[in-house]
Amino acid sequence: MFTEKQISTQTRVFFLVVAIDLLGFGILIPLLPTMFREAGSPIFIAGDISEAYVYLALGAFTAVYGFGQFFANPILGGLSDKFGRKNIFLYAVFGTLVSRFIILFGVLSQSFWLVIFAKGLDGATGGIIALVNASIADITTKENRARYLGLIGAAIGAGFVLGPAFGGLLSLWQNSYAIYAPFVLGILLSIIAFVISYFKLKETLPALLNKKDNTENEIEKIKIAPINEIKKVLKNINITIRDKTYTKFFLVAFIFNLGFSCFTPFAGVFLKDFFAFSPLKIGIYMTLVGITIAVAQGFLAYKFIKKYGEIKILLLGMFIASSTIAVTIVFTGIAALAYISAIVIAFGVSLTQASMANIFSKRAGEKQGLVMGSYSSMQVFAIGLAPLLGGIASAYNGSYAVALASFFIFIAFLIVIFWKEKIVY
Repeated sequence: MFTEKQISTQTRVFFLVVAIDLLGFGILIPLLPTMFREAGSPIFIAGDISEAYVYLALGAFTAVYGFGQFFANPILGGLSDKFGRKNIFLYAVFGTLVSRFIILFGVLSQSFWLVIFAKGLDGATGGIIALVNASIADITTKENRARYLGLIGAAIGAGFVLGPAFGGLLSLWQNSYAIYAPFVLGILLSIIAFVISYFKLKETLPALLNKKDNTENEIEKIKIAPINEIKKVLKNINITIRDKTYTKFFLVAFIFNLGFSCFTPFAGVFLKDFFAFSPLKIGIYMTLVGITIAVAQGFLAYKFIKKYGEIKILLLGMFIASSTIAVTIVFTGIAALAYISAIVIAFGVSLTQASMANIFSKRAGEKQGLVMGSYSSMQVFAIGLAPLLGGIASAYNGSYAVALASFFIFIAFLIVIFWKEKIVY
C-alpha cells in the first residue's frame, strides 16, 4: 500500500517523464512543413514523393502514429496487467527512444519511408499516458484520484506548449549541423525520460506487489493477452455504439474529432503556404494553441458548463472552432489574424472537448470504464483516419484539409442542433 507521500512522489516522477516525452514530441511540429514542402532543405524527406502526393505523405506521417496507438494501447494495457506497469512503461519509453533515433537517421538520409516506419513504431510503443493513468488508478482512491490525474493533464499541456516553442527557437540556429538539433534534442529527452523511469518509478500493480514471481501458467496466459485485449476493445466499442444512450453522441464526437484531427497535422503547412510562416512563427502559433487549451480546460470550460449546461457550451465551442477556421481560410496572409485565430480556435476546441467528456462521464454511470475507454479509442482512431482524408483533400488544394476540418466540425454542430432534444442529458 502506498502512503500519501509515496503517491505524491510517484506522481511527480510521472509528471516529469510525461512532460519530457511530449516536449520531445512537440519539438518537431514546427519543422513538418520544412520536412515535407521545402525541397532545398537538408531535412526535406519527400524527394521521392510526387508533388500530388506530398500532402498525403504528411497525412500518413500522422496517421501511422494514430493507428499504431489504436491497436497497441490495449495490448500494452493488457500486458501491464500481467508483467507489471513499470516493465511495460520502460518498454514504451524505450520504443519512443528507438523511434527517435530512426527518425534522425531517416532525416539524415532524407528517407520518407524510414521516417514513416519510425513514426509507426513510436505509435505502437508510445502509449505511456494510458499506462500512467492505470498506475495512478492502482495507488489512489476515488477521493484523491482526480487530483493526481489532473497533474498528469498539466504535464501533457506543458509538453505540448513548450515543445513547439523550443522547436521554433531551435530553427533560428542556422548552419549545416544545427538544423538537426531538434531531432537530437528529442533523442536526449527520451534518454532522460528512460533513465528517470528506470531509477525512480516504482511498481504499482497490486498483484505483483503481493507476489514475487509469476508461474509458468501465468506466462502462458500472457502470450494470448494481446489478441484478447484488441478483441476486448473492439467489442467494447461495438457495445457502446449499439447502446442508444450513446449512439448519437458517439457520432457527434467522432465527426468532431475527425475535424480537429484534420486541422492539427496540416495547420503548419497551411500557415507556411498561405501566411508565409517560418518554423519560428509556426512554433509561436502552436504554443498559443497549447496555452489556450491548458487555460481554457483547466480554469474556464467547467465553469461555463456548470453555469450554462453541457449542450449549450458544446454548441458554442463547435461553432467558434468551425467558423474561425473558415474565416482564417478566407482571409489568408494576415499574420495577426492567424495568431488571433489560434487562440479562438483553441478556445472553441477546449469548450467542445470538456463538454463531450462531461456528457460521456455523466451518462456512463457505473459503466465509466467501458464508456470512457471506448471514447478514448474512438479519439485515437480519428487521429489515424483524419490525416489520410486531409491528405487526399490537400492534393487538390493546400487549404482543403483545413477546410475539411471546418466542415466536419460544422456537421457535428448541425447534428447536435437537429438531435438536440434526444441527446440532452
